[in-house]
Amino acid sequence: MMARPFLGPSRRALALVRRPQVERLWMQRGSASAASHADGAPSPPSSSSSTRPPTGRGFDGGSLPPAFRVAPIHGKGFGLLATRRLAQGELIVSEVPALAYNARLDAAEPPESVREGLERKLAEMPGELRDACMDLHDACVKSKDKNIEGIVFSNAFTRESDVFDAALCVVSSRLNHACVPNVEQSWDADLGHVQVFASREIEEGEELCNYYTDLFLTKDERREALWERYRFDCSCRACAAEGDEVAESDRRRRRLRRLFDGIAAASAGSSGRGAAKRGVDSVVEALALMEQEGLLLHCHRKVACRAASELAVRGEAARHAASELAFRGEAARHEARRWLRQALEASRLCHTPEHRDVIWLERRLEEMDASFRPSASLSFMAGLSPAHAAAATAVVAGLALTLLLGR
Repeated sequence: MMARPFLGPSRRALALVRRPQVERLWMQRGSASAASHADGAPSPPSSSSSTRPPTGRGFDGGSLPPAFRVAPIHGKGFGLLATRRLAQGELIVSEVPALAYNARLDAAEPPESVREGLERKLAEMPGELRDACMDLHDACVKSKDKNIEGIVFSNAFTRESDVFDAALCVVSSRLNHACVPNVEQSWDADLGHVQVFASREIEEGEELCNYYTDLFLTKDERREALWERYRFDCSCRACAAEGDEVAESDRRRRRLRRLFDGIAAASAGSSGRGAAKRGVDSVVEALALMEQEGLLLHCHRKVACRAASELAVRGEAARHAASELAFRGEAARHEARRWLRQALEASRLCHTPEHRDVIWLERRLEEMDASFRPSASLSFMAGLSPAHAAAATAVVAGLALTLLLGR
């Protein structure tokens, strides 16, 4: 696949961070009642698959043994189990998709449906790889008969497009769901890999679980969504809780939904000082609630902290006139840099060092450090008249603000 142009973290990510694209498009296409598999779980991978084993830190020629094994999981069919202790942020899987389909870039002429496009892609694959894909689970929501469209909608990862854009992986698709997941996936567009990282420390023998639905829904809402889209009843520890524990969890998740919606709105708009401060306060509260709920998802942290960094600068810009900003914006600079540093730390836990988001944030921090040089600015203006000093300060402030906001 051709690498996409180099871009920074998307502002759209705040609005989409809770809504996996494949699920969204699936619901837009409608869902029909259909028979489900008895165990509601994926089937084992084909033993004849000749796909290259996934690589990543720990099992790509390094000193550490493989991070996982495919194994039967009670009540779930098959899943992935940790074969050793995994560190937070460790790369577990880096896998080239067995089948990738973008409805705009891969569609044939004359126009074809998504199912027709997927069937065409499947027919072009080597037989063993095609068998490995067809061995994956189909929730049979749209059709009683197992087919490649159902397999893709049941297993594929979202990439980075406004259209249907999915990547089906033979190994990563074995990850089962939990409402308090311990791994998270990332799409590396430049490498063309789906990557899976440990979002917290994971003990040997622990199941590796991703998430299939919006985690900011309540328990009943999540269970309903998972049944409607995947035909299984979740029995993770969050769904097994009862009474006051559930009520408190539901309260936190509802609050997180409102906070992230507010952060997205503040980040997208031209915020005044009050709105910017409320946005930053929302990030602080959201991060605390996520930790309380055990939702240690660094992709969420990355996007929220980057938003807080921009909002901190906007709030200071609204507070002071341009002629004062270079002198009185030091606090905003330090706050913005602190948030950007947190965004970079989170990004390093859910991406490789070569990922474009990590590189973008590193560059932004360097630009931020270079954008304000108080001693140089003051020495430059020391010999100017008050009027000229004010004009020069306005120019410096405007340049600094442009660099900080990336405009």
